Amino acid sequence: MVTSAWMRITVNGYRKKYPFEFITFTLLIQSPMRISGSYRWRILALLFFATTINYIDRQVIGILAPYISEELGWSEVDYGYIVTAFQVAYGIGLVTMGRLLDHIGTRIGYSLSITIWSLAGMAHALARSVFGFGLARFILGI
Repeated sequence: MVTSAWMRITVNGYRKKYPFEFITFTLLIQSPMRISGSYRWRILALLFFATTINYIDRQVIGILAPYISEELGWSEVDYGYIVTAFQVAYGIGLVTMGRLLDHIGTRIGYSLSITIWSLAGMAHALARSVFGFGLARFILGI
């Protein structure tokens, strides 16, 4: 037979009797939430802004296509290859990256994703050919 210790505590002016295990469990569950409440909102804001920048970055090539095509001498077919490379990589990433994130965890996975995404974004500045730009877009799509 298991016996439980009881404690009387006053909450909001009312004195109640609670089992000791309930109080310990409640304090263990509620304390971290109070300490990290604002921290969670900061993390959420950072994730929101990173995702927003990611979506804006995906659309920039469509806006800049006429200027980049003129500067680098692309044709419409070349631009189509670049867009297709991104879409194929995006489809591959959509199907495969969920399992990878489940395996390595969200903290490492999101950090790795942002690092690769940033390097792929910087690789656009180094690209001087259709293949190089398509490769940078492919990596960005994953």
